[in-house]
Amino acid sequence: MGIFTDKEHEPTRKEIAQALGQTSSLWEELIQFISDNYQMEGEFIHYGKKYGWTRRYRKSGKALTSLFPAKGYFVAQIVLNPPQTEKALGANLSKSTLQMIKEAKAYHDGRWLWIKVASKQTLKDVKQLLLIKRKPVKK
Repeated sequence: MGIFTDKEHEPTRKEIAQALGQTSSLWEELIQFISDNYQMEGEFIHYGKKYGWTRRYRKSGKALTSLFPAKGYFVAQIVLNPPQTEKALGANLSKSTLQMIKEAKAYHDGRWLWIKVASKQTLKDVKQLLLIKRKPVKK
């Protein structure tokens, strides 16, 4: 899945932007959204050969999302617990995102969603899912 798999080399912002291409602006917009609403900066960590480097957002040991840069798009991983899943299924999301939620296997900690972000619509869905997962921090 990931394209930055070399554990010895953390990708630079420029390298990520080059890999993302036209979706680089969506990546930056989501990072800004998370910063504005959750006051989180995220950290780059290496998830192994298959997934490579990811930008992980977590606070007090609780994950919000992980973003995996790829060639021409990125993947947002979001885990929704059962009440969050129910709320998401009733939300105004695209048909493809709703279908993904319905089809995601339910594990003990919830449904693991791997959302390929390559359009404004999918980015909108990801933002909405993050707002369902965790309330924004009051400023």
